[in-house]
Amino acid sequence: GDGDNDGGSASAAAVLGRLAVKEGEDANAFAFDDIPFFVSTSGSSRATDTAAADNDTSSSSRRRLTVLSGDSKKPEKDIAIGHLRDICAEDGDVELDLRVAGGCGNKMMQVAMNAVAGNVESGGDAIAVMPRGTCSWDTAAPTAVLGAALRSAAAAPPAAPAAPAAASCPGLVTDFNGNDLVYNANANSNSNNGADVTNALGVLASSGKDGERWHRELCRRLEADEEWKRISS
Repeated sequence: GDGDNDGGSASAAAVLGRLAVKEGEDANAFAFDDIPFFVSTSGSSRATDTAAADNDTSSSSRRRLTVLSGDSKKPEKDIAIGHLRDICAEDGDVELDLRVAGGCGNKMMQVAMNAVAGNVESGGDAIAVMPRGTCSWDTAAPTAVLGAALRSAAAAPPAAPAAPAAASCPGLVTDFNGNDLVYNANANSNSNNGADVTNALGVLASSGKDGERWHRELCRRLEADEEWKRISS
């Protein structure tokens, strides 16, 4: 799809692709519809660290980093979020917006939605923190979806006159040490087919210019973090 809409919707939307949906009783009859990235106009479902700030009109001009994580008790999650707090504090008046989100794909989809929202809410700056324990099948498709969202966000017309859009909106998917996720069959696992399918160094996903910059800085700090070195060795 080309992302056009009729202007009747209260929410902006960008289109990822097309979805076939069974229609009626005929097993061979399908209707096709757009697969959208919806930009929510409501914050009612958020679980954040900044509820008071949301009611403070002075916070509207502050930069915001949305951080998505689950309720995992794994220590590397807290280590990563601790470094993000420090990074935001050192980078000026940056509001850290913590949101609890379950599921690897869900977190990455919310990063994608932030990228498409862009100028609407947070500038698109978001980072998802996913500790050790996810597998290739948890991240492969969501990484492709996020990549499509970043390209879609860059192609969307700006709300105000601006410089020409880049080829894609900034954003990354890496492990905690900043390495790309590699999908190959390393025979070093107890999985059924002998392939190493675990993301043994966790996963980080980001969107937005500052989001990507903070992502890279987080990886730099994690690489030097002695506790993370001990956990991941």
